Amino acid sequence: EFHLVLLDNGRSRMRADPALREALYCIRCGACMNTCAPYLGVGGHVYGGQTYMSGIGNAWEAGVHGLEEAAGFNELCTTCGRCTEVCPVKIDIPWLNTVIRQRAGSLTGRARWQRWLIGRVDLSGRWGSYTAPLSNWLVRAKPLRLLLEKVLALDRRRRLPAFRRPTLEQRFRRHRPARSDGPLQGTKVALLPDCFTNYYQPEIGLAAIELLERLGCSVELAPRRCCGRGLLSQGLIEEVKPLARRSMETLERLAGQGYELVGVEPSCLAALRGEYAHIIGSKRAARLRPHLWEILEYLQHCHLPPELFAGPEQQLVYHGHCQQKAIGANRAAISLLANIPGVKLKVVEVPCCGMAGSFGYKRDFYQLSMQLGRRLTKKLEKLEGQIVLCGSSCRAQVEELSGRSVRHPLELLLERLKSKELSGPGGHDEEPVARDKL
Repeated sequence: EFHLVLLDNGRSRMRADPALREALYCIRCGACMNTCAPYLGVGGHVYGGQTYMSGIGNAWEAGVHGLEEAAGFNELCTTCGRCTEVCPVKIDIPWLNTVIRQRAGSLTGRARWQRWLIGRVDLSGRWGSYTAPLSNWLVRAKPLRLLLEKVLALDRRRRLPAFRRPTLEQRFRRHRPARSDGPLQGTKVALLPDCFTNYYQPEIGLAAIELLERLGCSVELAPRRCCGRGLLSQGLIEEVKPLARRSMETLERLAGQGYELVGVEPSCLAALRGEYAHIIGSKRAARLRPHLWEILEYLQHCHLPPELFAGPEQQLVYHGHCQQKAIGANRAAISLLANIPGVKLKVVEVPCCGMAGSFGYKRDFYQLSMQLGRRLTKKLEKLEGQIVLCGSSCRAQVEELSGRSVRHPLELLLERLKSKELSGPGGHDEEPVARDKL
């Protein structure tokens, strides 16, 4: 006589759940844990439940023991995507945790209105830039920092980025296109003005535009549409849907007009190339995917001769952004930089810089964020050269912790290209050119 006992333990409910069922593919190999920076920082007793640990453990905890158990450690997931990158069965763990964050709501310890205010970086950026420099004085003032910590739980010790005026959009209207007979003549590029570049670091956006123009591209600035990355990190999926629809309509129109869609902020591109498949449909997202590029990835794709950027010897120290790695753009960036004559590239490998968007600003995770960041800066301290980082979060974290100058790699590429004087005499128009809106 043979008795077979099957322990369901919530698996039937998970199989019936359109989101959580993906967690059933987990083979418990542990690869996601070994690449998860928060898990490596705090361990399974903090980042885990009765069922399993780390990001995938959150889905299992929600399926087996319910949302209340999972909500206790859900926000330790930064949704960076590194776990999916190494998962042998490609479970989209960040999306599972985003769905759980949405369902858990205030169980995570933050009310919906608090998460909405943190996630609407487009609105805070718009008003902050409009009122700068007054806004910058206010956000540095101790009373407001105390208020932000009390109301939104944003740690008062964290340095906040400075709003910039004019924005990238405003500067582009007075931009004088660089004339060039570079190798990308005839290529049409629409630069995607993400919220951070537009409101906080417009000079990086302008450098991207000039670099592409000097290589021969015809460049326009795409109409700004917030991708919703900030809201997604707060689990506000429903609030992202109208933003995603507007973004897709704009991007599809530009792609239909023959533009390549190039961005400088990896986290926003990760939303467009990743989460949008869940929000607007995988088939529609897949049709746009061949036109979406991170800027260094795009330049590598164009097979530019490395000699274009040849110049004096220069030591560069590089660390890849988590979501840049998750979307597969990091290898292209390393290859592009490493093959430039005169450049000596040192790649620093740590799981994460620790900032991860709003994660590093929150009071609950400030200490962990700084702990993870110091792992990176300790390695950087041993290396000489210019630090180059593609992600805005990475640059902010490393500048704050190390005190060293941190630049975007495209700024260095532009400087080296300009030194070659590829644009020829009269590289800029005499007068500013009025730009038509796309």
